[in-house]
Amino acid sequence: MIRDLRSLGPYVIRYRWRYAAGLASLFIKVGLTAVIPLLVKAAVDKLTAGESIEDVAFVVGMLIGVALLKGIFQYWMRLVIVGAARLIEFELRRDLADCLLAQSQRFYAEHRTGDLMSRISNDVASVRVLVGQGVLNAFETALTFIIVLSVMSAVDWRLTCIVFIPVPLVTMTVSYYGRKTHEAYQQAQRRLGEMTSLAQENLSSVRVVRAYALAGAEQDRFAEANSRYVRQNYRLIGIWSRFYPQMDLLVGSVFAAMLGFGGLQVLNGSLSIGAFVMFMSALGLLTWPMVGLGWVVNLLERGTASLERLNVVLHAPLPIADGEHTDQNLDAVRGDLEFRDVGYTPFGSARPSLRDISLDVSVGETVVFVGAVGSGKTTLLNLVPRVIDPDKGTLLLDGEESSRWPLSVLRGSVGYVAQSGYLFSCTVRENLLFGCEQAEDWELEEACGIAQIWDEIQDLPDGLDTLVGERGVTLSGGQRQRVCLARALLRDPRILILDDAVASVDAVTEARIFERLSLFLRNRTTLIASHRLSAARIADRVVVLDEGRIVESGSHADLLAAQGRYAGLVRKLELEEELSRGE
Repeated sequence: MIRDLRSLGPYVIRYRWRYAAGLASLFIKVGLTAVIPLLVKAAVDKLTAGESIEDVAFVVGMLIGVALLKGIFQYWMRLVIVGAARLIEFELRRDLADCLLAQSQRFYAEHRTGDLMSRISNDVASVRVLVGQGVLNAFETALTFIIVLSVMSAVDWRLTCIVFIPVPLVTMTVSYYGRKTHEAYQQAQRRLGEMTSLAQENLSSVRVVRAYALAGAEQDRFAEANSRYVRQNYRLIGIWSRFYPQMDLLVGSVFAAMLGFGGLQVLNGSLSIGAFVMFMSALGLLTWPMVGLGWVVNLLERGTASLERLNVVLHAPLPIADGEHTDQNLDAVRGDLEFRDVGYTPFGSARPSLRDISLDVSVGETVVFVGAVGSGKTTLLNLVPRVIDPDKGTLLLDGEESSRWPLSVLRGSVGYVAQSGYLFSCTVRENLLFGCEQAEDWELEEACGIAQIWDEIQDLPDGLDTLVGERGVTLSGGQRQRVCLARALLRDPRILILDDAVASVDAVTEARIFERLSLFLRNRTTLIASHRLSAARIADRVVVLDEGRIVESGSHADLLAAQGRYAGLVRKLELEEELSRGE
């Protein structure tokens, strides 16, 4: 627990003056609270002594003034400390988002998206309560005990000792239920993560669920996950339903003992009625700290359980990140690439995706990679922007190891278009400008023209300002791919990577795209993975991959003349295109 709480240190230190001001206000507020029983004692003593109504009224006026001051400082302490907790929540959530954006593919293979969403929302909220209400209640409980007990001891220390009778039982009770709460709450958060993951998966794949008529089955799965989450929360409720009656019993026993011993002292004349009333009032002030101690432990256990889950993300290693090996003087990419005996095996797989890849790509060269599904084309392309790093061998960019380039410079020089064609839930314009916010309208039109999508954008209800829905659901697959292609071209990249980027586009449109691209690609390094011939025809070189190895390499014409594997693949593709045109 202590190790997890230390991770909050830098956040709390940044707002130490806020906490200092809030705790100072809390100290004054508790001090004023402790004065109230003394004023009650003074008023009762004056009444029993038969003093004038003016004297009693003066004490009552002081009592009202103290209550007003207490309210002012109580408002201020909550405003400052809970406000600091909100700022820490903001920074913690921001840091989590930064960590998630920097994480590797392996991390996302080990963690479900819905569970990560639960951590960044619900777990951060629990930590915010810990550093806000938790800190406030912990210090208030401790200060109230110290100050009120000091006041009580000054009046009668023997009677004050009664308050300490249940302390051992309170300590054992709080410790026992604290451990139970930590375990139960951590399990509840896991159940919430499972439920959130299931909901996220079903919503993102709702078309598939409907197409397979599995809505009922998925509803049952979600109902079961929801039921597990509710049952776990019932367990939490049960824990605290047993805790509070036990604490009430202990507090009640103190009141009974105080009433008995204090009453005897009043009867034998060793304690005034005013002092007795003061003790009972002060004991009332201690009731919340004694019961509130359980609440503080509850917040502490919930917060630390959530903090453990957050630290998994915050402290997860970043296998691909800038570090001491990074050369910050490297600030401009030309585009020369050299793969030296590169190999890569995906996480959780015993079969390498790439084996002994050695390849040089010069600036201005267009290289097309072809091969069967699973031959390693996408894996090879992902090495260039360092989405992944090779397990063996080296990738050089402009003569320097790719790991020496600052990630912002490297990735800022790459335009990457994946086959999936991901679009954000915003307008066409905002999707195009992602990563290139300063582009002018004429640049948008030019990029969209090369991607053969401009005319279709103009036919949309609001043109460039048309909302495309989540993941571009209102557009066809081919339209999504071409918008993504235009987005990459807008960046004016030194290295352009197209991973089956027009697989959903018809052959005629694809041919037009590559015809326009051939002019754009001059003086740029271009890597293309494709299952079609149009890309190969504009390429300077075609590389054939099979089971992660380069089996053929050369120009389109040379490989056809060699009558090898590429020639067979071309004949197969030509036959498929002829059959497609015939249909």
